[in-house]
Amino acid sequence: MVRTKLDSELQAPLDNKMQEGYKLSMAGKTKEAVDVWKDLWNGIKDAMNDLQIKYIEDMNKAFHGQQSIYNWVMDFELELTKAAESDKAYNNSKIDFCTDYIEMSRDKNEFNMLVLKQEIAVAHFELGKIDEREELFKRYLDEHPASGWGWIKWSDQYGVFADEQIKDEKRAIQILKQALEVQDLEDELDVMDRLEELYNKLEMEQESIVLKQKIIEMQKPSNHYVQEWKKTIKSSRNAPQIKVTKVGRNDPCPCGSGKKLKKCCG
Repeated sequence: MVRTKLDSELQAPLDNKMQEGYKLSMAGKTKEAVDVWKDLWNGIKDAMNDLQIKYIEDMNKAFHGQQSIYNWVMDFELELTKAAESDKAYNNSKIDFCTDYIEMSRDKNEFNMLVLKQEIAVAHFELGKIDEREELFKRYLDEHPASGWGWIKWSDQYGVFADEQIKDEKRAIQILKQALEVQDLEDELDVMDRLEELYNKLEMEQESIVLKQKIIEMQKPSNHYVQEWKKTIKSSRNAPQIKVTKVGRNDPCPCGSGKKLKKCCG
């Protein structure tokens, strides 16, 4: 049987470490926050092992700190990303943490999981692991082809956020164009915006103009939307008007208390 709530002797040390990490993060002490939260993550895993809790979702329900584990996970991933900006070795910690969390999750396609899968691939890019990074993004997008931001993050590794030694903006464009061929692509406008940004940067004026016009057209409300909006305006104009009766301060209060308005709700 899964425990529904942690005992205070288990709960308190974990919650204290979580809050300590948040204080360090807010003070701009990123690496110190990461070190505290790495200890916290090991503590969470130890507690799950001791209590025979298999899935992180059940641990999240049992944990009752000031912040949920579910929300903290994304903050820890962001803190690891910030730490890796000044020391790329933190990408290894990021890969280990994200991989652990995914393996311990029941629902591998839940939102947090999708983000962490993308970030594992990004971390491999940062470490210069060429073969692994390509394979990870391909595998992720084979599983989730409609993930617009999955395509954007893959493209960004060659374009917007790429180091000079691996920058390949034509490759970035190729990835985004491939994304736009996917049926029912999520966040399609975001993908198009990123592609137009690359066209503009490379002075591909004709491509930029055509794509920008398409973006403008897509942002216009559809005929169906306009008709529904007009119906809403028309019905609101035809709605019966509510008559408001003014109550004086010395009149009985409308709440029914029997007191004068000025000594009650007024």
